Amino acid sequence: MAGLSLGRIAGRCLAEQIGDGVVLGSIARPGRGAVKVYVVDIVRRKVCATAALDTSLAEAVERRLGAPLYEIYGCSEVGQVAVRRTVETAEWTCLDGIVLREQDGEVWASGDSAAANMPLNDVIELRSPTRFALHGRKSDLINIAGKRCSLSYLNFHLNRIGGVQDGVFVAPGEGQTRLTAYVVAPSLSAEVLRAALRPHVDAAFLPRPIHFVDALPRNSLGKLTQAALEQLDVKIQSL
Repeated sequence: MAGLSLGRIAGRCLAEQIGDGVVLGSIARPGRGAVKVYVVDIVRRKVCATAALDTSLAEAVERRLGAPLYEIYGCSEVGQVAVRRTVETAEWTCLDGIVLREQDGEVWASGDSAAANMPLNDVIELRSPTRFALHGRKSDLINIAGKRCSLSYLNFHLNRIGGVQDGVFVAPGEGQTRLTAYVVAPSLSAEVLRAALRPHVDAAFLPRPIHFVDALPRNSLGKLTQAALEQLDVKIQSL
């Protein structure tokens, strides 16, 4: 996917979708003119620019809509940085005009297409100046026994285990040295979960304990707040 640009991915996606659509009519907007209404009968490609998707979800989306799904990686300071087709590779490829480099322990994005030359706030494994693997946010980094890992990385591998409906790792609290995991997985045991994690996760980051729950306390946006997790822990400890 060398030589990719956002215009050739996202822009062409929109143009082709509208080009294949059928105009049904228009909706009047007082003081703002009218907007045409389209029915898209063919989706050529899809673009996602939210949190990184796991492969199984990307595969499901492609099957459902019958078109390739591309993810865009970037940040507000630099702009769009890279793209990948998730079902084909875990690696990201920089868009035209973007180059990455390591400097003082940070990975910097620069180039003609960058809004600013700045370090990226993610854990990035550079494989070339234009290709990399993404391992989560720096704010998610935890250090146990001199080893570092990202909570996002751990959560990704936990939730891809067959039988896990939802799950989350929680960093050790004060005076604690082990990670805790809260998991919705009615058919699995703690040992089965640890065995599934071992090929991907260093032993220092295997969760002990693992608490099985009926549901995680996600808010209306699907997020888990620190306060909600603390309340969940209090509830479990009182049982």
